[in-house]
Amino acid sequence: HLRRWQDGWRHLRFMLLHAPNWLFVYPGTAIVLTALILGILLIRGQVRIGSANLGVHSLLTMAFMMIVGIQAIYAGLFINLYAHLIGLLPITSKFIERLKKFSLEKLNHFTQGLKQKGGFTTVDYRKIFDRHEFIFKNKEILRLKNGLYTSADFFDKNRSEISYAFYLANILRSPSYVSSWTALQYYNLATEAIRAITSVTPKVTMSYQTKAGSFAYQSIKKELFSDFSLVKGKFDFFIATPVKALFDALYFKTHQFRGVRLKDIKPLIEAWRIDFDEMDKDEQSKFYAMIKKHLSI
Repeated sequence: HLRRWQDGWRHLRFMLLHAPNWLFVYPGTAIVLTALILGILLIRGQVRIGSANLGVHSLLTMAFMMIVGIQAIYAGLFINLYAHLIGLLPITSKFIERLKKFSLEKLNHFTQGLKQKGGFTTVDYRKIFDRHEFIFKNKEILRLKNGLYTSADFFDKNRSEISYAFYLANILRSPSYVSSWTALQYYNLATEAIRAITSVTPKVTMSYQTKAGSFAYQSIKKELFSDFSLVKGKFDFFIATPVKALFDALYFKTHQFRGVRLKDIKPLIEAWRIDFDEMDKDEQSKFYAMIKKHLSI
């Protein structure tokens, strides 16, 4: 059973918190305009509105309203900006264009001007931007998916790093690990050119086309989501062991070993030009032990 006022107010408050313009910017602008107009009139002398006479005390109130209104506008702008950066609000081309025109120096000049003319107290806005300072330096953001972005400069510096590509593959769809043909190529067990980075996930099958490359995710049973390790480096990433990478490649290529017998495995591996002999004897034994229970007799 819903309570009319309490639940209604909670729902309205939730919507307002996700609409900083309506909660802060527009009311703040209205307050500033009202205070500015009345303040200009009060500078000339008393103003009579109905039965009320507005004088010097009202002028002080208008000055206070100006401060509150400007702070509300600032709060709304920065909350709006932060909501875009963390993915709460979608990043659009319009937002990117506004971001390119923005600079911290312009904001500092503006606030210093307010301080000199009106005696307003300025805030150290640099602290607000410390976390995302690289975005304002580079002026451009690359969207990988909703809620996941990277700067163009950072991407350009690391795009040749294979660990960066695998790291992105891990975080684009989590949990997941790099496997199948991509992992086989990483271990120099396959020579076939791979266009998309292939990963395995217990979630549904999915693919992403991004400026960072193509990422394909194949769904596997939860009990088979295993035998991968964390590789430490400039960018840490999860990748299947050589044995599991080969298992996953065959698993998906043969539609979960449908109709495949043990005697068919070696010819399949050779046909797909996988350097099975590059694995040591222990790894080959682990592979056959792993695959036997999924094959037809």
